[in-house]
Amino acid sequence: METVRVWFRKRGKVKFISHLDVQRCVLRAVKCTKIPVWYTQGFNPHVFITFALPLPLGVEGERESFDIKLLEPQNLESIANAMNRWLPKGLEISSVGNPMMSPNLVRYACFSIKIFPQKTEQCPNLNELQKSIEDVFSHPNLMVEKETKSGNKQIDLKKEIKSHSFIHCKEFSKLTAIMPAGNERNISPNLLIKALKKFFFFPFSYSIVRTGLFTEKMEAFY
Repeated sequence: METVRVWFRKRGKVKFISHLDVQRCVLRAVKCTKIPVWYTQGFNPHVFITFALPLPLGVEGERESFDIKLLEPQNLESIANAMNRWLPKGLEISSVGNPMMSPNLVRYACFSIKIFPQKTEQCPNLNELQKSIEDVFSHPNLMVEKETKSGNKQIDLKKEIKSHSFIHCKEFSKLTAIMPAGNERNISPNLLIKALKKFFFFPFSYSIVRTGLFTEKMEAFY
């Protein structure tokens, strides 16, 4: 029995598909390819599959992964090609390999957030957009309400974000932020968008891409 790690991308409209539906799509593709996968034992056997970390709804992923167990060795490249034939547009297997780290080691995620000011009378020029973003992060704190199992509570994102940077382009500004992620603590990038909406005086649209996962020592998860 062999465990393999399947790396995939989640792009476009499928970013609005929930994690459970993504899991169903992947399981269907696995079954259609007739890959010799291991099923759990018991009254209701099912394909053994574990995702490193589910994506928040509305967020794209460039380097997502899940693990499956194979009953016998397979050509790893052929697994990727076979599954891609059955996956919907926007879900794409990029590579298959052997896992080197446990998903339990994930502590941080890197998000790339593009901010587009909407074209209205309140629309700022690029300099104003840049200044607005930088002003937000110049504040001593960045409070936002987070829903938890025990109720809503206020958290300070300035204390949660490990690092951030800006790149200002012709039509948008790109914010890159490394935030807590994993089983122990997880901060959604949507909370950061929620905080920006409190500070900006103009409407804007945005896109979020999770570009990678990291360990406590900021080693890339692989």
